[in-house]
Amino acid sequence: MSRTPVREALSRLAQEGYVSLLPNRGFICKEIGMQEAEELYDLRESLEAFAVEKAIVRLDSNGLEKLQHKIELYGQDISKRFSRERLLYDQEIHLEIADIAGNKTLKNTLSQVFERIVLKRKVDALYDEARGLTAHQEHLRILAAVRKRNVQEAVRCIRVHIENGKKNVLSDLRQRAEIRAFHSIENGA
Repeated sequence: MSRTPVREALSRLAQEGYVSLLPNRGFICKEIGMQEAEELYDLRESLEAFAVEKAIVRLDSNGLEKLQHKIELYGQDISKRFSRERLLYDQEIHLEIADIAGNKTLKNTLSQVFERIVLKRKVDALYDEARGLTAHQEHLRILAAVRKRNVQEAVRCIRVHIENGKKNVLSDLRQRAEIRAFHSIENGA
């Protein structure tokens, strides 16, 4: 493959905010920033509250079974070290709810939001270990409300779940910024 299509692809990724161009050095992957994280999680909350409401209306035993299976997969992963794979398991749970809702545009939009979160999120050591277990419990509460077809409770549970995820991500980003600031001071920059 020639350099031109690679350069064009990297330029497109830069336009979409996934990478940054460092003149005379190349491209680097961009980490999600505080404002972008807040905006994406706020958007997720709105989209997913709508999705769970519509999903309950269209719910059948097959959809419920698929959702339960995806939540079980996430639950099996929480005993392991936090990884991109867990983010993908979480994404699959939420996209399944959107799929049950039967709105392809909603699912595609939510998928794009997750793509930005998952691709730009660092998954190294700063993650709060307890968050995986808490998130799993929140998923189970969402499932229980969906199973009972309790729209108000399902919407409430999904909002709480996304708000807690947002707080966790913002805390992680703040810690990273503090560490970078400390290293800058330590290195005399």
